Order: sequence, then C-alpha cells, then structure tokens
Amino acid sequence: MGTEVAVSNTLPSTPKKNISKNTKSKSKSQQMPRTIVIETDSHGYPVKIIRRHSHHSHHHHHIPHPHLHWDSHSHHSDKDHSTMRERIRELEEANSLLHRENTTLKSSLHTAESDLRHQRETITSLQINVRNLAVENGDLRRSLEAYESHSSQHKSHEKELLLKLVRVESDNSALRDKNSRLETEIRVLKDRIQVLIREVKEGVDERVKGLGREVKEWRRRWEDSDRRLGRMRATLDAVLRERDDLRVENAALRRTNVLLERRLWRRGSL
Repeated sequence: MGTEVAVSNTLPSTPKKNISKNTKSKSKSQQMPRTIVIETDSHGYPVKIIRRHSHHSHHHHHIPHPHLHWDSHSHHSDKDHSTMRERIRELEEANSLLHRENTTLKSSLHTAESDLRHQRETITSLQINVRNLAVENGDLRRSLEAYESHSSQHKSHEKELLLKLVRVESDNSALRDKNSRLETEIRVLKDRIQVLIREVKEGVDERVKGLGREVKEWRRRWEDSDRRLGRMRATLDAVLRERDDLRVENAALRRTNVLLERRLWRRGSL
C-alpha cells in the first residue's frame, strides 16, 4: 500500500534585471512540487521511497535520482518483529511444556493421595482385627479360668488355645509384612514427588514462579498427608505393642495352665 505526499521544492530566486522569458519559465518549472510515494508493508512499516518529478511541456535534462531501497529503520523493525515472534514462539513452547509437567505432577499427587486413603483404610481394618484379637484373647483367658472346674476338657482347650495363638502370630507376621510394603511404597512415592518437584523447578521465565507456588502447595499437602500417615503408623505401633502385651499375657496363662495340670496330676496320683 502507498501513501502520496506532496513536497514543495521551491528554489530561491534572486531578482535580477534583464531576465529573459525562457529563464522565468524555467524558474517557474523548478518551483513545481514533487510527489513522493511511501510504500508500507502489511504491518504499516515503510518499505521504500520512490521519487517522481512532475513533467511539464519543456524538455530539461535532469540528473536521475537513485531509488532508495529498504529503509534501515524498516529493516531493523522487521528484524525486531521477527525476533519478537521467535521469542513468543519459544515462550509458548516453554509454557506448553510446563503445563504438561504441571498436569503430570497433579496426577501423581492425586495418585499419592489415593494411595494414602487406601493405606488409612488398611490401618483401620488392621485396628479392627487387633480389637477382635483382643476380644478373642479375652475369651481365651476366660476359658482358661474356667478350666479349673472343667479339668476333663483341659487338653482340648489347650490345643484350641495353641491353634488360636498360632493364628494370632501368623496374622501379626502378615501385618508386619504389609506394614513393611506400605513403608516401601511411601518411600517410592516420596522419591517420585521429589523428582517431579525438581523437574518443575527447572522451568523458565515467570511461569516457573507460578509453578513453584503450586509445588509448595502440593508439598504442603504431601507433608500433611505424611504427618497423618506418621500418626497412623504410631497408632499401628501402639496396636502391635498391645498385641505383644497380649502375647505375654497368653504366656502367663499357659504357665498357669501347666501349674494346674501338675496339681491335677498330683491329686490323681494321691
């Protein structure tokens, strides 16, 4: 697209005597305005300037004016514009990469929270199982106390107690193995979250700061979940200690049972 600008190029005239008509006519022709066409590109920047002189009826020999190609300002403006577009493209690619990393991190956090909920449900189930075992041990203790009045059933009760004790020990061993697996899974989750956090921190420009704030929030949630898991672990340890106390109590009951058998044997021998 072009814009025409009329430029007046009037030559100064000095008054003299005896000036011919041809000289006056020539002076008038030199006072005619010139037309300049400024070409611009699609962004409105000037591209080149073409000068055209208005023709008149007299023939004059003019020195041709060179055409001005690619104004330096236009060249630098196009270069800056190209650099800006390249910079925008790089920023958009970086933003897209960070967005994908952000989505991956959120998905990992959701998976970790789901695993923690599952572990919490598992620990709750284990607590119920331990309570049931405690009730069962209470029943065993009452059965052993009733043994004094039912000496004939003593051996069968002892076998039943031994079987139940073996089952309790097997359950406790399974609980320990499951707890060990849970701790391993927690360590793996921690390492995975740390790796994702480091990857996010390696981002670029202002987007990294925003992701950094999000990572801090996720880390806070993870630490809160870790604290809750720690409390659950402490609860499980307390339950295991209670189990050990019950085992000691069972051993004491067994010793009492042995003493009762000896007394019964002595009475029978008398």
